[in-house]
Amino acid sequence: MRMVAEVRPNYSTEWAAMKAVAAKLGVKTPETVRIWARKAQVDAGQRPGTTSQEAAEIKRLRAENAELKRANEILKAASALFAAELDRPHKRSCVHRRVQAGFGVEPICRVLTGHGLKIATSTYYAASHREPSARALRDEEMKKEIARVHQDN
Repeated sequence: MRMVAEVRPNYSTEWAAMKAVAAKLGVKTPETVRIWARKAQVDAGQRPGTTSQEAAEIKRLRAENAELKRANEILKAASALFAAELDRPHKRSCVHRRVQAGFGVEPICRVLTGHGLKIATSTYYAASHREPSARALRDEEMKKEIARVHQDN
């Protein structure tokens, strides 16, 4: 802090100068002024440590890393489920099962859209509340009949 540097020659110790600056600024404790002064020295390159810009960049990168990890988990789950979708028919979509697993509709749709599978959240909500089609109802009846015939033989 520039104020501490300016008044420092007037006091016997740096702590005394910080106490005076804290009193002038109405700061309850001189420790706060000491922290500000040390941070200003680090930012100016006069003292070793992480600068404010570096700390902000680290924070941004950590948040980005967390978002990428979450997107990666969604993509792993989606790829496994899409592969399973090809092997067997299901009543519910893989997106619906991922929503039930706790990923949330918006993040799933955002990640899939970012990878070329454009799925709007409104599409999911419309499909999840839609009545089964006549074909789906007929298929269910046929499954029961096929299972009965299979069991009889």
